[in-house]
Amino acid sequence: MHKLTITPADFFKQENPLFNAVVLFSTTVALYAAGRLIRHNDIALFWPMNAVLAGLFIRHRVLRQFHYFTIFILATLFCSLAVGSRSVSELLTDFSDIAFVAMLSWMIISEKKRCESFIKITIFRLYSYCLLTAVACSGPGSYFFSLSHQIDFWRIYPVWFSEEFTTSVLILPFVLICTAQQPFRPTELRRLIPVGLLAVSLAISIATGTAGSMGTLSMILPALIWCAISYSLPTTCLLTLLAGVVEVLMVDQKAGGISLVGHVPLIISAVWGLRRLPLAR
Repeated sequence: MHKLTITPADFFKQENPLFNAVVLFSTTVALYAAGRLIRHNDIALFWPMNAVLAGLFIRHRVLRQFHYFTIFILATLFCSLAVGSRSVSELLTDFSDIAFVAMLSWMIISEKKRCESFIKITIFRLYSYCLLTAVACSGPGSYFFSLSHQIDFWRIYPVWFSEEFTTSVLILPFVLICTAQQPFRPTELRRLIPVGLLAVSLAISIATGTAGSMGTLSMILPALIWCAISYSLPTTCLLTLLAGVVEVLMVDQKAGGISLVGHVPLIISAVWGLRRLPLAR
């Protein structure tokens, strides 16, 4: 099975601790705020903070120090207090996000071999780690959220788990393999056809009201597979991420509950496309 190669990034440098701290704190605050803006009934439909921060800790060795993780924790608690969280249950809810970042980062970093500077991991193992982390961390998060909002736990847990899992599998692959180079640079017009088909498929899905449902399968899956075969790995991950975000926003517009089933086509398309990449090159 094709493996992702996660190379170390050098945006954060050992000799710039103040810069590292400010950027890490600001990134956490910005992503927390973004997640709070995309909510339905006080539940985030898309929470990018966990996956992005996990990716940063995985790719930047310099951030794997206690004081940087402490900065991340303080930034999360600062955001929680800034939006009006005062009870112990509300604060403990945010610790489920902190646990998610720590657990997912640790599992993926453990894939690194001592003699290599990079990490190689299969798509299956990456998604399995996202699944295990979502199962483990969505439980405490849902429990403390249900306590603070007086909602039945079993109504919250499936929604929380679905968001944790789908957001991580959409965002994490791109964060782990993206580089400073522009990921999408078509050299001729015909190379725009797959991404054009994806845009048309999304438009039809929205127009027909199938966004966020199993109807998305027939609309988006062929286009995403074609993109996966035609474009580079970072570009494929980026297009899958953007398509997923559109689907989540459409679920919000329809004021419906989130469902893992609504995003399964996106996950399947990414898996099959990435597996075929070696054959297409």
